[in-house]
Amino acid sequence: MRRFIPPIVLCTLLGACAPYESRFLRVPRTMWQAPDRAVVLDIPASDQSTIRAWLFRPQSHTHDIPNPIVIIAHGRSDSMADYRELAPDLADAMEATIVVFDYRGFGASSDLESPTRRTMIDDTKAVLAYLGQHDEFRADHTSIWGVSLGAYPACATFSDEPGIDALLLWGAPANIRDLINDGHEDLNPLAQLLANLLVPRYRAPEDELKQAGDRPVVIAHAEQDEIVRVRHAHALHASAPAAALLIDEAGSHGSISPEATDLMIEWYRSITQTPEQRETGVN
Repeated sequence: MRRFIPPIVLCTLLGACAPYESRFLRVPRTMWQAPDRAVVLDIPASDQSTIRAWLFRPQSHTHDIPNPIVIIAHGRSDSMADYRELAPDLADAMEATIVVFDYRGFGASSDLESPTRRTMIDDTKAVLAYLGQHDEFRADHTSIWGVSLGAYPACATFSDEPGIDALLLWGAPANIRDLINDGHEDLNPLAQLLANLLVPRYRAPEDELKQAGDRPVVIAHAEQDEIVRVRHAHALHASAPAAALLIDEAGSHGSISPEATDLMIEWYRSITQTPEQRETGVN
């Protein structure tokens, strides 16, 4: 039986006096002390506030040879603290410098009254620009990894910045409205209509990927994803048919299986290493 929610109650819940998108994005802030291997970066944002980031270099790093860089754009209910163990492991496995950061209004970054997909994109571009302005972080290959709703800033930045060499996606929604509808099956049609009207379509990942052409993209998704259903991965792949599509039969929305992680790392190394390095195993 479908639940009936009077329109006036629904409007109150979704934010009649404030943008629903900002209310949707506002979650409890998760902060954690920086891990020992992390280089802490305070990156200036467009409004003079601060974006906090952690940078993890691979243990094989030498200052003479620049490492590739992978920027991780986390999802709505994450913060960079959730990557405190995974990020250094990825740095070693991918032979890359991993940068995780919090958007304004999330985690350890400055507060923001109304975070939106637009501000998430702005903050991701600010991190990219900051790394490019400092010689100590120079890289001959830069990639961006969007996790869940982090696909919005990841795909938009990848589309806008031709200097980004590759895009990796995990559990990414194709667009926000399908995501809302996936999670509101028990609402009546009027409730669904209002929810859709209150969150406008804006730079949907499936739209941004139409510009990808043959640029390196991998779309990974758990078959049993309970938050962002696997049909989103197929919709994204339809927008970028040249992309690699990886369906993880063992993972979930919040957890990549070790097998899928290894496949993503193998795909990444295949596009960052020369044929000679892949053949000899030299990094």
